[in-house]
Amino acid sequence: VSLYMGLQALEDRPGTWMPDLKFIFGESFPSGSYQHLNPDKEMTGASGSGSFETMVAFVLQKLVHTRGSHFIRSRFFASYMFPSSVTVRGFNRYGGGYHTSAAVYPGIKWAGIASFEYSMSQSFAFAIDFAGYYEQKASFQKGRRGHTASKHEAFIGTKKSGQFSVAPALEYNWSKNCG
Repeated sequence: VSLYMGLQALEDRPGTWMPDLKFIFGESFPSGSYQHLNPDKEMTGASGSGSFETMVAFVLQKLVHTRGSHFIRSRFFASYMFPSSVTVRGFNRYGGGYHTSAAVYPGIKWAGIASFEYSMSQSFAFAIDFAGYYEQKASFQKGRRGHTASKHEAFIGTKKSGQFSVAPALEYNWSKNCG
């Protein structure tokens, strides 16, 4: 469950360099399942992180009229999320095992999207999005790691991860309100 608030700092002014600029502040509250997972299902039952996550982001966009019904819209979104520590028990989103009772610090997350759109006519537009995501590793802080079925010490934490996507699109708009 998330709650966000935006603050419009600048408003796009046609014919000038002035873009739209919005700052976004938010909080995500833990509501999904993240611990006491079934070890036979290899952690597929996890649906949350168990962490409160505070987010700070900004959106920058500009619409430029080129000629006739042709426009170029550029948009950039960047966010930074920092989570709180999480107390975990048993098999959990971060690993764990039998008799685990520990504190985990989830990694900081960054996300960004750069989007460009060119209107070829009133009905057709070409768009492309470049999206990136990075999450630092989650680390074990303190407590009891627990053990696996083979009596080895359980691992707790996650590896750092990242993703980059490119998504081109051809848009069709039936009317000014539907596309």
